[in-house]
Amino acid sequence: MSSRIGSCGGPPGGQGAIKCRCRAAKCKDIWFTFAGRAEDIDTILNELREAGGDTASIEVKAGAGGLPDSLTSTLSALANLPGGGLIIRGLDERAGFRPIALSEAQELKQALASKARSYEPPVQLTFEDAVVEGSLVVLARVHECDPSAKPCRASNSGAAYLRGWDGDYRMSTLEEQAFLAQRTAPVADRQSCTGASSQDLTASYVRIVRERDPQGPGRFTDRDELLQRSGVIDPDGIPTVAGILALGAYPQQWFPRFAIQAAVDSGRAGARGVRAQPTDLIRTSGPPSGPDRRSPPARVVRSRVGRGDRK
Repeated sequence: MSSRIGSCGGPPGGQGAIKCRCRAAKCKDIWFTFAGRAEDIDTILNELREAGGDTASIEVKAGAGGLPDSLTSTLSALANLPGGGLIIRGLDERAGFRPIALSEAQELKQALASKARSYEPPVQLTFEDAVVEGSLVVLARVHECDPSAKPCRASNSGAAYLRGWDGDYRMSTLEEQAFLAQRTAPVADRQSCTGASSQDLTASYVRIVRERDPQGPGRFTDRDELLQRSGVIDPDGIPTVAGILALGAYPQQWFPRFAIQAAVDSGRAGARGVRAQPTDLIRTSGPPSGPDRRSPPARVVRSRVGRGDRK
C-alpha cells in the first residue's frame, strides 16, 4: 500500500498537509506535519496498523453514508488536544485500513467544513488529498483551539470533549474548570502599530487619567511611563494597536475598515423582527469629553420585513 511515486530526500518545512517541493519530475510524495513531527501517508498508515485502530491524534472514518454522528465529539476532542489531530476519510478500519471509494469527495469536504462551524469557537480545518492504492483519501487536519478559547464546545449541546486514546469522552465539570483556569487574555492588541507615533494619540488622555484616577496610572508623573504602563505605547514609545484603536486621533489611518455602529432599541414589548440600523458611523476615538461623545446617533432607521418606516 503506497501513496508514493518516485523518491524524495525528505519533507519540506511548514504546517498541515503539504506536497513535497523537491525537483524530481515524478515525485508525488505527500507529507503531513502534525503533533510536532513530519510524516508521509505510508508512515501514518503503518502507525494505524500497528496500533490496530485509531490513535490519540488520528481518527479514521470510512466516508460512506455522509458524516457520522460521532464526528461531533471527535472534532471537539481533537480541537482541545495539544497539537490538534487528523481525520482521515476513505479508509476502512475493519479491513486493515484499506481504501474505499469516495464518490463525492468535494461534497464530503464541504459538509465537514460546514459542521466545523457549529462549535464555539469554530473548529479550524485544513484539507488535503492523498492517493492510496489508486483511491482518493481525504485528510482533514484539525488545528488546536487557541488556549484562550478552550474548551471547544459543540454549539447545539454545549458539550466539550477530550481525546482518550482512540475514543472521545465528554469533559467532567472539573476538567472544564481546568481548561478555563488556563485561559489567557488575547494579546494581539499589544503589538506595535507600525508607522504610528505618540503624535497620533489623543493629547488629552494623560490629563484626564491624572484627574480621574490619581491613585491608579495617574500617579505616574512621567508621561511616557504612564502611557507604557497603560498599554498605550510599547517600550520604544511606539503606540500599540490598542492605543491607536482606543486613543488614536484617527485609527482608520491604519485600520481603514474599523468603525463603530450604534443602534437604538425601540424598547417596545413584542416588537419582534424589528431591526435598528444607524444612518451614520462613529469614526472618532479617544476618551469621552462630554455628553455628545456618549450619546448614540439620534437618526436611526427601523425596518420590518416587507415594510419600512423612518423614525
